[in-house]
Amino acid sequence: MSFEAFRQLVQDWATAGYLPEALAYGFVVNALMAGLMIGPVLGGLGTLVVVKRFAFFSEAVGHAALTGVAIGILLGEPYTGPTAACSATACCSVSCSISCETVPGCRRTR
Repeated sequence: MSFEAFRQLVQDWATAGYLPEALAYGFVVNALMAGLMIGPVLGGLGTLVVVKRFAFFSEAVGHAALTGVAIGILLGEPYTGPTAACSATACCSVSCSISCETVPGCRRTR
C-alpha cells in the first residue's frame, strides 16, 4: 500500500466518522505519519540525553505539557481547550521528576 493510498484511506475513515475529524485533512495525516516515523528514533535519543544528564528543566516542562495535552485529548477534552489536563500533568511531572540530587546547589535538610 502506497502512502497516498493510506492517506486517502485514513481521510475516508475520518469523513465516515470512524476516526477523529481532524484526520480528514491531508496535512494532519502527514504530520501523524511523520511523528510515527521519527518517534522511535527521538525516543532513543532522548534516553541518551537523560542518561548523560543533559536534560534541562525547560525540556521537562515541555514534555509534561505535551503529555498533558495528549492525555486530555484521549479523555475527551476538546482540541481547543486541553489546558486543565496539561496543567495538572505538568505540575505532577515536574514535582515528581526533580529530586535534590539533580538540582545543582540543592542541599537536603534532615
